[in-house]
Amino acid sequence: MTRSLPDGSSFALSQQISYAATHLGHAVDPQAVPLASSRDGAHDWVSAMPLRLAAGDPDAAAHHATRLAGALGSIAPALGVDVLPRGLVGLRLDDPTLVTLSFALPRGWADVAPAPVAPAHRPSSRRSLQDPRYAAQLAHARLCRLAEQPPGAGLPPHDVLVRLVDAWRVRDRLVTDGRAHHLADWLAAYGASVLVWTREPRPRDLDPRVVVAARDALADGLRASGARPTERL
Repeated sequence: MTRSLPDGSSFALSQQISYAATHLGHAVDPQAVPLASSRDGAHDWVSAMPLRLAAGDPDAAAHHATRLAGALGSIAPALGVDVLPRGLVGLRLDDPTLVTLSFALPRGWADVAPAPVAPAHRPSSRRSLQDPRYAAQLAHARLCRLAEQPPGAGLPPHDVLVRLVDAWRVRDRLVTDGRAHHLADWLAAYGASVLVWTREPRPRDLDPRVVVAARDALADGLRASGARPTERL
């Protein structure tokens, strides 16, 4: 059964797309906004909202994409928007906005997951990075060590911040369709990005607030998946 979140508690990016669509005469619930992680390296997320507004008509979708991009550019200056082929828009947030969104992520954000997520790979007696939950546990342990370092002002790389903030989108998906694979996919992607970032030599001089937000978000995801967020591995 479809559930809902309190007003204002869904992903801010979905809310902005919803607001822009409403401004153009289309009422769209923020939790119904089609939004996915981007893999093109130039954008953080991609939305098929124009294609949905055009009822699948690719020619009309191109027109909607141009109008939606213009509306988003006027209401969300921190948001970079590009019109893409096939009725899509590519979206990119700047690092300060990503940091703010990471701080606002509710504790226990993944508790809306319907049930513990089955591992994508069968566990073996020998722990392996091929097991995404073990990789996420290792990533959590590394974040715990980073949180013990002397404070600084540095930030994680942009891609790590994006994966962290993507927890907002995953939370919305867990609420609306109840499919636990959204959490499993997030753990795999976020855990992998943290492991790449924290390879030797370890990053230093980091803002401890961001490190703690990154650690706690991963811990919540692990608990909801049925795995223990360990501090040492």
